[in-house]
Amino acid sequence: MQRLFTMFPLGGPGLGLLILRISAAAVLASGMCSDGCMENPVWLLLLVAVAVLLLCLGLLTPLASGLYGIGEIAFMADGGNFLVAALCLANAISLALIGPGAYSLDARIFGRRLVVLSHHGDEGR
Repeated sequence: MQRLFTMFPLGGPGLGLLILRISAAAVLASGMCSDGCMENPVWLLLLVAVAVLLLCLGLLTPLASGLYGIGEIAFMADGGNFLVAALCLANAISLALIGPGAYSLDARIFGRRLVVLSHHGDEGR
């Protein structure tokens, strides 16, 4: 994961990414169930549930963004509102490219580490 993102921003940018992840997950969940969840195929509902959970937690964000994008493409193919789905697809692509931010499980698991080497003199010689 560290190879995909150069850093996990803190502060305002990190908070902005947290808000973007949660709002994208909320839009995805509400969009799939707006016409009635039972009308959608089970595989699509499972895909949406997994994507929403991963996005909210900030876990495996590139995978979650890909699932989000697939869900939006399926929504467009099913005759949904093309403009709304296209904007949501743009959110999915931007999340995949920018990354999860510091307030995510990705940052906790895969983020940069500070390694401190202590030097206690020449005791080992």
